[in-house]
Amino acid sequence: MLRVVAPIVAGILFVVFAYFLLQGGEEARMPESSPPPPPPVAPPPEVARPEPPVSPAPAMPAPPVAPEPVVPAPGPVEPLPALPALSESDALVRSELDGLEWPRRWTPGSGIARRAAAAIENAQRGEIYRRPLTFLRPETSFRIIERDGRIYADPANAARFDGFVEAVLALDPEALVRVFTRLEPLLDESFHELGSPIGSREALVGALDEVIASSLPPGPHELVRPRVLWQYADPAIESASDLEKQLLRLGVENRSRLQGAAARLKQALAGE
Repeated sequence: MLRVVAPIVAGILFVVFAYFLLQGGEEARMPESSPPPPPPVAPPPEVARPEPPVSPAPAMPAPPVAPEPVVPAPGPVEPLPALPALSESDALVRSELDGLEWPRRWTPGSGIARRAAAAIENAQRGEIYRRPLTFLRPETSFRIIERDGRIYADPANAARFDGFVEAVLALDPEALVRVFTRLEPLLDESFHELGSPIGSREALVGALDEVIASSLPPGPHELVRPRVLWQYADPAIESASDLEKQLLRLGVENRSRLQGAAARLKQALAGE
């Protein structure tokens, strides 16, 4: 144990001795006062490392904005010329109807507006004013067939009206309404001459309703001739209005097509 401690003690004494020699004296001199210990050195403040800059996400390009369509300003609307007097209106009426591909044979003679008003006024009451409509008379005569001693209207008679129905279906209802609106004052004046309590527009709608509502059963129908003209043997059919009986003579298919045209014209009138 002494062998281990002795070198350590000797080492310590050597260090103490050397310290005194360095102080310049053989004896140790105590300083008058011990110098204050150096102030503790504060550790350097931690410098916050700046966050690495975050690059912003690249901005998405804005979708291209379509330019607003340039709508040209409407030009001035030319006023329609004044309507002529009713008694001098035939040229205007024909000119307006020519734009509709209206058959010229449907506007013969003079007084077209007055005759049209008479036809409309009668139709809205279920009647047919035959005088202004003689141009629509079929070119072939009415035919009958005999079965078991009884007389019937030949169903082939319906083909006599095919041309008329095709001509009506070819008319554009919206264009027809525009012409009607243009000529309406002339037709209203004609209605006033007839003493009608309603105007031409109301009467036209009523006439179209009569056509649309027609529902007499299809034939063949038995006929009788008590005098000169043939009549329907069935009292329910014979007592129907002249307009309904005329629609019955068109045949089932033609009547249905004409009713469709009447419905489209009524719709065009309502949407004006």
